[in-house]
Amino acid sequence: NFYALYRSNISITNSATNPPQSRPLPDRTVVTVTNDVPPWNYSHRLPNQLARPASALDFEVGVGKPYTDIDQVPWEMLLPGDRVFIHYRPTAYNKTIVITSSGLPDAWIEIIGVKDPSTGALPIIDGDGAICMQGSHADYADGTALITFAHMTTGAYGMVEGAKPRYIHVTGLELKNAHPTKNRTKKTGTAGPWGEFASAFYGIGFENICIQGNKMHNCGLGIFVNSILAERFQSRNLHICNNWIYNCSSSGNYSTH
Repeated sequence: NFYALYRSNISITNSATNPPQSRPLPDRTVVTVTNDVPPWNYSHRLPNQLARPASALDFEVGVGKPYTDIDQVPWEMLLPGDRVFIHYRPTAYNKTIVITSSGLPDAWIEIIGVKDPSTGALPIIDGDGAICMQGSHADYADGTALITFAHMTTGAYGMVEGAKPRYIHVTGLELKNAHPTKNRTKKTGTAGPWGEFASAFYGIGFENICIQGNKMHNCGLGIFVNSILAERFQSRNLHICNNWIYNCSSSGNYSTH
């Protein structure tokens, strides 16, 4: 089907070196949105690479790959059309991911889990003892989830606060153990338990995100999305499909499930 190709027939077209090839910085222009936001016709906005730039890179993560762990990927520098292939390995990945860059309607940024060719097992990101991603993302995104869609700190790379991550596709991963009974180390170096609303995916202030074909379990929440206050914190156009979410809750807490 449409999505199966991402996890079975991997075709690397422009492999990223480590460190990656020199390229321009991402465009972090704030997109102005009026109050009258039209409905999202997601059937015409599913992840695609119809206008993928020739300069777009394929980042491969895994045993024997240019990037041996997910924290080596330059997440803040991803450009439209970039793809990050996270290959299965016997030991789980133990780092978090924060995505602040944006794709384009016909050149999505994609994070693609590549299953074990023998067993079909998905690559695992484990929150038990996880090390949270270093970077210039906003503090609220530090240690909140295994994968977060968030803003960057005002002034980072000359960015004006308000630029949202857009057109991001995440597929084929197993995410587990972002839970208050487990510990993680924040980017500040502070170690301690995950928060009450720890989740596999968290987003606040994004547009056009597709979360598809992932397994999420033993987290406080499977997917936590928020929209509050100013436009820069408004989240829109989230497409969730074909995921398996189970055993996500905190005992005695009715607000996490």
